[in-house]
Amino acid sequence: MNWLMRAWPYDPSLGVEVPVYASLRGWRTRPDEPDAEPNIYWDRRIEVPLNVISSLFDGDQVGGRSTASVGSVKIANSDGALDRWLDLDWDGRRIELYRYLGADPAPKYLAGWTLVTRRTVEEIVPGDELELVLTTAQARFTAKARRGVFGGTGGIDGGESLKGRSQPFLLGVRRRFEPVLIDAEYNIYLVDPAGFDALLSADDGGDPFALGPDVAGYTALRALDMASLDVATAKAAGLVRLSEKPLYRLRLSARGVAPGGVWISRAADLAVHVATAFAGLTAPEIDAASVAALNSLQPADLGYWYDGTSDLTAEAVLDEIMDTVGGFWGVTAAGLFTVGRYDLPAAEPSARFTARDMLRLTPQQPARRIKTVRLSYRPGLALAEQEIAESATAAVRELAGQDREWTAPATDAATATESLLAETLDKDTLFDQLAAAEAERNRLLAVLSARRRPFDAVVPLDDVSEAVRVGQTIEIADQRYGLANGRLVVVLAATQDAQPDIPEAILTVL
Repeated sequence: MNWLMRAWPYDPSLGVEVPVYASLRGWRTRPDEPDAEPNIYWDRRIEVPLNVISSLFDGDQVGGRSTASVGSVKIANSDGALDRWLDLDWDGRRIELYRYLGADPAPKYLAGWTLVTRRTVEEIVPGDELELVLTTAQARFTAKARRGVFGGTGGIDGGESLKGRSQPFLLGVRRRFEPVLIDAEYNIYLVDPAGFDALLSADDGGDPFALGPDVAGYTALRALDMASLDVATAKAAGLVRLSEKPLYRLRLSARGVAPGGVWISRAADLAVHVATAFAGLTAPEIDAASVAALNSLQPADLGYWYDGTSDLTAEAVLDEIMDTVGGFWGVTAAGLFTVGRYDLPAAEPSARFTARDMLRLTPQQPARRIKTVRLSYRPGLALAEQEIAESATAAVRELAGQDREWTAPATDAATATESLLAETLDKDTLFDQLAAAEAERNRLLAVLSARRRPFDAVVPLDDVSEAVRVGQTIEIADQRYGLANGRLVVVLAATQDAQPDIPEAILTVL
């Protein structure tokens, strides 16, 4: 096995990034190398190659945020030859690590190596053994989820009372939310400075308004004659205007942002918008195949509304979106933003491991089974009795007092009979439609009510095990634990440990 490292720290004396190279066993690029500098010797400096750890869960919960950790790379420097690296700026700079597991001589070209990870250096630790501490693109998702901040100078910038507050935003389709009043003189409200696709309804404490025209922007909206109108919009600017102040409380239902003129509402598309608009990722950093796959698995409409009053991060928005659909998000070892969904095992495994293939197989304690699932959907603003219009019908009045709607509970009778301590799950979601919430309720019940047994399967790190990814289905077979005929399992976590005498891949499966 051999490792290669290529990084691009910044040289302040030159004012540019400079490539540096290292390897575990030595390697030289050929004169015709197309993917790296030619005629470069990658010095034998790597002492401890990194471990790669990826997981479908954060803590002990499946769903929401997946995790990836790559630790650090240690570089030999007892002769002081690399002391000059300490004069370079490493934080935030690119690094790539490649691995070759074959027994044959190392590949002649970089394309023949496996790119294990493309990451970012957090810091360099000095010493006779330099340590490059790595971070991931996932750290970028701690960024604030905001379109901007009100300046408080008046008009579209909001009044003094809004100064410093984050501007709101609307993703997907959301019902019964209260926009932010930015211009009290002209009764103009902000939904999203990035614009919104459609205003579906507006009401004053449940008493509906008639929807009016759409104009170009704030100036045109302010100049509009509202004498015969209830509501007007400037959708491109994300604004709504009322003809007069509401008697009770204004609530809207609307379809949110439409990047590039295309309205988005599916979980995967919303996740990409969050990644690009708030975390600053670009299209080449997105695993487009995973986005397309999740869009196909879960095409339902979701809705997310943020009023700007709380401190919100991109990762918190993503967690809520993906948890709604039983999905996960994270950054792959190759540095791509990816999404997926935890499901029961697929019909065909991506790899098979028998007792001969596995170094160890250890059963783990399973979580309690779930016998009953109930999901909320269509969250909205609940009104107090005094905030509901006197003219509201009984049905409108009842709904106006609720902050969400609920599916009926679904129960797996077999699980309830077999497992007397099986639990009930009530879960909040962002689904807009009852049918979508019911479909996810039934899918979730099938996944969580099934009798499952988790294992840690330790296998040699080779071309087969290295290709296994979290979320994939594999088959394991052993003479113990009822596995004689093999069992299809889902990979929840994968650790690639290159340090033992026999490099290992540790697969946690369920």
